[in-house]
Amino acid sequence: MIAQAKANLQHPPRIHTETAIEQTQGAINLVRTELAPLLDQAPQMKKELAPLQDKTAAALEDYKKWLQNDLLPAPMATSVSARRSTGRNCASPWRRICRWKKS
Repeated sequence: MIAQAKANLQHPPRIHTETAIEQTQGAINLVRTELAPLLDQAPQMKKELAPLQDKTAAALEDYKKWLQNDLLPAPMATSVSARRSTGRNCASPWRRICRWKKS
């Protein structure tokens, strides 16, 4: 699922990426700390899920690093109205969201 997200995410608005980073940190906290007390109440599930906790948290940490280090610094999408106000040309003037052309 994370590999698919990395493949699909290209040039999102900065606020979306920042929100995804915060949400991913919340998911990491859930997996690392908040899940343990719940699993203590269900010993059979704990046997099955406990080994997956570290693996899941590591995958989420990797995804968060990718969001911060690769996606966040990348050129961002902008709306047509923002493009018009700056006078910059966009790859496609007919789409509401498009990528900036590199000059």
